[in-house]
Amino acid sequence: MNEAQKFEQQVERIFSVIENSGTVVSWDASIPDIEVPNITRQIDVLLERDGKKVIVECRNHKRPQDIQWVEHLDSKKLSVGADAVIGVSSSGFTSSALKKAEARGVFLRHLEKISEDELSSWTNFNSVEVCYINFRNIEIDITIKINTKNYAYYSDKAKSSKTIQMHAMSLLNQIIQEKGDEILDNGAQGGTYRLNNTNFKIGRAKVNSMAVRTDAHPYKQVVEGLTLSRFIDANTEQKTQDAIIHKIGEGGSELICGDRRTLWTTDLSSVDIPTNCVFHDYRILGVYIDGKFAVKIIGSEKFNPFSNIEAHINLHFGDNKNT
Repeated sequence: MNEAQKFEQQVERIFSVIENSGTVVSWDASIPDIEVPNITRQIDVLLERDGKKVIVECRNHKRPQDIQWVEHLDSKKLSVGADAVIGVSSSGFTSSALKKAEARGVFLRHLEKISEDELSSWTNFNSVEVCYINFRNIEIDITIKINTKNYAYYSDKAKSSKTIQMHAMSLLNQIIQEKGDEILDNGAQGGTYRLNNTNFKIGRAKVNSMAVRTDAHPYKQVVEGLTLSRFIDANTEQKTQDAIIHKIGEGGSELICGDRRTLWTTDLSSVDIPTNCVFHDYRILGVYIDGKFAVKIIGSEKFNPFSNIEAHINLHFGDNKNT
């Protein structure tokens, strides 16, 4: 994904926070061209509510956007029959672009980075506590029913099985869901969790039972470093802000604060998760979160959650055991 697409997705997340409940916000949408019906037009971000469509176009350039882009926005709105158009720039707009936008009814928004001097007066929030559950002494017990006693073959199959990894992660996540807050607040707990549905095989052998035994410990990391931006109405001189965007640390973590909703986003493809740890929660340090709070995980298609888990698999053959 290139930088322009990342910027578009960030704008999509901002609108998902600041728009009214019931508005459908879509990234990289397509709308038919009403003047040339056999083609569709790509829309960076599409807002839909009560039968009305607002198109949002984004520019992540170094220079302020000019009058030509505003004219392009107005033309695209007419071509797709949108009710309104919003242009979002990371670098602002020229004075002539602002005048043209006012004349054409084009709405402009600026994702403006706040300077370090402003930062200290804007917020005392400068870090996030990332909370994991650290699993130690992980033992995966699997019983299979098979006539042969080819221990080495089935042991190798079990260790490389993606299905077993998936079910093991589901059991670890079950521990987090049921006891995560208690572990973080009160300390380590141990236990055994059994898989209810074992409708899968290792090689040709049916799995009769599977369980995970582990000690679960709290593990917390404080991520320092903050880049703050504001999403402002560029059409007005007062710089009316719709949202504040906190970029945390060097990874893909971001907090978007609107008037009614807050969205925390983490890109798993760029986060360094400690060994034997599974993410549980974020705790924002130094800021009060009001209204609805949501967490969005992206980059999961590039992330194998079992890749940083070290576990010992115990393979049982009926009454026999091979470790």
